[in-house]
Amino acid sequence: MLHLNLSSNDFIGDVPSAIAEFPKLKSLLLDTNTFHGRYPGAAIGGLMELETLSLGSNPFMPCPVPNEFGKLKNLTMLSLSRMNLTGAIPDALSPLTELTFLDMSENNMEGRIPEWVWKLQKLEYLWLFANNFSGEISMDITSLNLLVLVLSINKLTGSIPEVVGNMKNLTWLSLSYNNLTGNIPMSIATLSSLTYIDLTNNMLSGPLPSELGKHSKLLGLGVSNNLLSGELPHNLCFNKKLSGMFMDNNNFSGMFPANLGDCDTLNYIIASNNHFLGDFPKKIWSLTMLTDIMIQDNNFTGTLPSEIAHNIRTIVIGNNRFSGAVPSFAVGLNIFSAENNLLSGTLPSDMSTFANLTRLDLSANQLCGSIPTSIQELTKLNHLNLSSNHISSKIM
Repeated sequence: MLHLNLSSNDFIGDVPSAIAEFPKLKSLLLDTNTFHGRYPGAAIGGLMELETLSLGSNPFMPCPVPNEFGKLKNLTMLSLSRMNLTGAIPDALSPLTELTFLDMSENNMEGRIPEWVWKLQKLEYLWLFANNFSGEISMDITSLNLLVLVLSINKLTGSIPEVVGNMKNLTWLSLSYNNLTGNIPMSIATLSSLTYIDLTNNMLSGPLPSELGKHSKLLGLGVSNNLLSGELPHNLCFNKKLSGMFMDNNNFSGMFPANLGDCDTLNYIIASNNHFLGDFPKKIWSLTMLTDIMIQDNNFTGTLPSEIAHNIRTIVIGNNRFSGAVPSFAVGLNIFSAENNLLSGTLPSDMSTFANLTRLDLSANQLCGSIPTSIQELTKLNHLNLSSNHISSKIM
């Protein structure tokens, strides 16, 4: 037998040592079962012809990665995610120089990521997220063929190495939920294949690379919950692919790039709790793919459109300096939070055009007049706050 694929079944108990009776196996896939016992590391390590080994997504008894796996020098794919691995990545695996795919994510592993991992010349996919790895990312990376680098949800420290900017094939960079510090390397902006960047929940500082988005078809940018500052680059949607901007809880400042109003692919703008100022670009409100705008706790000015596009579901703009009237039409809107602004005038007489609202907060503005009786037609509304305005007349 050359190939054995028993993945995605309901096998339980131990993986039998009899697996050693198939010495010619090139691929062994036992992932996504309910094995809850042990697996024979020595027996599997004796399958010298193996090129693919996948044991992940099984509730095995907790144990370290078997040193015997280091004998499998023909392995190109090693998938060991979600199988209760403990301990460090053993140096005994360093002979696995043919690896193109290494996945040890969602385990309970710890220690530093060994230097030999960063020197695997053929490695294209490295998934080590959701463990307890610590220490710094190597500054001497020669695994420059990486397509995907996912190290999120660990305890990594230090800075992002400049050499990451030499990974010319990199499409996905995810280092979120660590303790990384320092600046984002400017060289990352030159990676022409890079489509997803997730650096959220670190302690990164300084500006975003000025040419970020100009040289690649950037789809998603996540830098929330850092200490980043400066103005946003004007090239973020240069290639008209950007779908999500997640940059809340930083120290960004300056004007919001007006050319984002031409970014027809945008779904999400999450930029709350920064120091942006000036008029929020009016064209953004008309983007046909946009669903969520969350820009509260800034210093934005300007007015809201009289009609909110039907595709927009969430508008959270509290604690800014928006002025003018409340929109009169927002049929698709679920959440509208605009507290502590400078909105004035009366509430729309026909509130039925807000039929899908579940939350409406217009507190601490300068609204006047009465509460329209049509507000009773908002049957989905479960939160209403109109406090600290100048509204008068009888309460319904």
